[in-house]
Amino acid sequence: MRKIKNIFLAFLALVVVACGDPELPFETFEDLEKGAFARRLSLTGAFTFGQAASSSYSGSVEFYSGEQGRDVASYDWTVEYTGVAGDRAAVNFLSIPSSSFGTNSDTGLPMATFNLGMNDALSALGLTESDITGGDRFRFRATVTLNNGKSYGADNTGTNVVSSSTFAALVLLDANVVCVSDLGGTINYSNANMARGTGSGGLGAACGAAITGSFDIVDDGDGNYTFSAPNGNNDQSFGMFDSCWSDDPGTGDRGMTDVCGLVDNRGTDKYGDTYYWTALSGAGTPSITFDWINDWGDRGQVTLTRGDGNNWPAELKTSDQ
Repeated sequence: MRKIKNIFLAFLALVVVACGDPELPFETFEDLEKGAFARRLSLTGAFTFGQAASSSYSGSVEFYSGEQGRDVASYDWTVEYTGVAGDRAAVNFLSIPSSSFGTNSDTGLPMATFNLGMNDALSALGLTESDITGGDRFRFRATVTLNNGKSYGADNTGTNVVSSSTFAALVLLDANVVCVSDLGGTINYSNANMARGTGSGGLGAACGAAITGSFDIVDDGDGNYTFSAPNGNNDQSFGMFDSCWSDDPGTGDRGMTDVCGLVDNRGTDKYGDTYYWTALSGAGTPSITFDWINDWGDRGQVTLTRGDGNNWPAELKTSDQ
């Protein structure tokens, strides 16, 4: 028993000596570099096509660091662009020094408010409003810089800090140029100059007298619209099937899309044929006219007149224009 006890004491002494100055395979918390990030408190806004002067994003952040944000020197933004005007590399856009910080009354942490204006972004990149269109993208990148010169942004901030609702670090903001679309309402239509197709897209014989009727354009949001006829027949052919083929209406997923003024038919008819709109005229007046053709070759010329008497947007066009 004494021998076992002596062996145990010797082993314990060895462990104590070995652990006196351990070399751990990782850094301790005290030795780790402490970073910093700006936590998003609020963020609202949009960049709207044709409304650069009034378009902006605004928000607020509070700062976290090893010194509870007290060692943050500045919060800086750059902006870059991708779109029809050609890609533009990032340029300095906004710098908020610590002298402009406030204090979050809820947490006691330093905080800052900011505004990212569309006109200011265009100017910083050497662009004008006429250079851009819907779907273009401005990308803003934010960086927190400390008094010691070290900085933290999208390139060295962990994804969990960015995506987690707890941390919500604001290091990147994509401002896509969106368009306002308001085409809904009751529409009166006429369909003329109709002709049967040959089955391969070719033009057959003219047929039928002009057809008139009405339907509702229902706004589904984001530039998508559904056509809803009072009789429930959402006819892609605007009555041509009945007049020229003595067929039931060409029902299907009937509607239209509006992408910053570029309008097109949406959906197919009961035979699976797609319809195409071309040569739109009358934009900026209460009545627009366009030609249509489907995969079979059926065609016609439709005029859509707004029931409320208001004008269609002046920028409306089809993909061939």
